[in-house]
Amino acid sequence: QAFQCYATADLGLVAYETPAREGLVLDEHVIVEIVRPGTGDPVAEGEVGEVVVTTLNPDYPLIRFGTGDLSAVLPGCCPTGRTNTRIRGWMGRADQTAKVRGMFVHPSQIADVARRHPEIARARLVVSGEMAQDRMTLRA
Repeated sequence: QAFQCYATADLGLVAYETPAREGLVLDEHVIVEIVRPGTGDPVAEGEVGEVVVTTLNPDYPLIRFGTGDLSAVLPGCCPTGRTNTRIRGWMGRADQTAKVRGMFVHPSQIADVARRHPEIARARLVVSGEMAQDRMTLRA
């Protein structure tokens, strides 16, 4: 069986899902903080905040790398017996960037489309659906 993982190009693996399917267990080689976006202050367990990761990889160390992603710490251990901290998984963005089918869509990209069409006075990207089945609609 294959499950989801949470990783970035900069950090590599951050967390992974187990057969229990109850959140994502943090990888043992990273330090993760959940912080209030914009301030960097830690939030309480269970509160949604930005995922900030430290990896002490000697070849590419990153200290308090702000991912821009939102998540929250889950209480307790994984039912499979894994004892490391669990997070709820990807819950959105701390900025206005949207993630659609695993790809980031930035506000500047929507503005570029609108700029190419002078008849568009305003544009808004609407993202709907669940992960892997999500879709985007540009309303102009």
